[in-house]
Amino acid sequence: MVYDFTINGKDINLTLPDGSTKSEIQNALVNKLTQNGIDATISDNGIMISNPTKIILHSNNNNLPNIAAEKLIYKSTPQTENEFDTMQNLIDKFQSLANNIDPNVSVSLDDKGRMVTTNPTAKTVNSYLLKTENSNDLFINNLGGIGNEIYPQTSTKSNAFKVNKQDFGGNIYDTNGNKDIISFSFTKQKVLNNQIKWNGKITVKDDQGNIINTTNQNFTFEQNGKLLSPKTLTINSPQTININFNLTSYTKTDNKTNYSFSQNGLEKGYLQGYDINDDGVIFANFSNSKSVELGQIPIFHFQNPQGLESIGGNLFRKTNNSNKAFLYESNGEYIPYAKVISHKLEASNVNFAEAMTELIINQKAFSAAAKTVTTSDEMIQKAINLKRG
Repeated sequence: MVYDFTINGKDINLTLPDGSTKSEIQNALVNKLTQNGIDATISDNGIMISNPTKIILHSNNNNLPNIAAEKLIYKSTPQTENEFDTMQNLIDKFQSLANNIDPNVSVSLDDKGRMVTTNPTAKTVNSYLLKTENSNDLFINNLGGIGNEIYPQTSTKSNAFKVNKQDFGGNIYDTNGNKDIISFSFTKQKVLNNQIKWNGKITVKDDQGNIINTTNQNFTFEQNGKLLSPKTLTINSPQTININFNLTSYTKTDNKTNYSFSQNGLEKGYLQGYDINDDGVIFANFSNSKSVELGQIPIFHFQNPQGLESIGGNLFRKTNNSNKAFLYESNGEYIPYAKVISHKLEASNVNFAEAMTELIINQKAFSAAAKTVTTSDEMIQKAINLKRG
């Protein structure tokens, strides 16, 4: 039986006779490990290694599995390589361990605050969580979900963590009106000296969902939720995005998360039509709900409108009697004294009943005058005929 492996960069080759007992194999392995500076002892669970705190074992045959293990300890202010202080720090250490065995294994935190380990390759990954006399039992129990085998093309999730994770985002636009999508993912890291540390992952994607830029930024809040730093952030994606965080206070009253996201950009718009308001202002309306003021139809006034000269076709021109046309202004601003009614036909200002009555009267008067003229003509004609006779 041959044990051929590399542990922490040291080659170990051990040949044992066929039929060796479990105890003989364990003793031989412990001796080999001790000779190479690794503090190993035999326990009820097998061989226990207490020093160093990280073990990376690559087996060259099937007698031992590949192993990447590390004793990780929470400390508010980490001093050694195996100590961590934030959830992201712990995830990074798990990911680093997994990369030593299979770089395709992924470790992350999902939107429910659970640690997720996925294995998209053809290997089965074993993960174990061991309690020690200094273990945080509640923490270990919550992580218990990942203390098992992870099969190819599957994932394993820890129990529901109390890791606070908030996501939000919206659309942003460049100077040409092209739309990108920005998302913010905030994960609570730790509380230290009455200050709350969060990690913010800011991702910018194009309109097709392709990632343009990813930025990680640490944020510090005071105990009442007021943002201490940073309050502004600039991202080049490659367009320059200036972000202002206006978080003066925060109060959590229920299970819902409230946030406000605003930007001063608009997507590209296409002209859809024009509109005129009551003051005669002409607006161009675009498909992005933007309206642009193009100009104004001025309403001119005359001191004596009755003095205007009619030139036909409902057109008039000024005369000395009407005086010049003028606009009502105050401090250089136009003051309308009339309203422009858009999308309407001009209505007549004639009283129809009164006009018909006057028409009938005039018609009767014309008819009577016409008969008088006819009678006069007949009398003259008879007088002429008498003279001839």
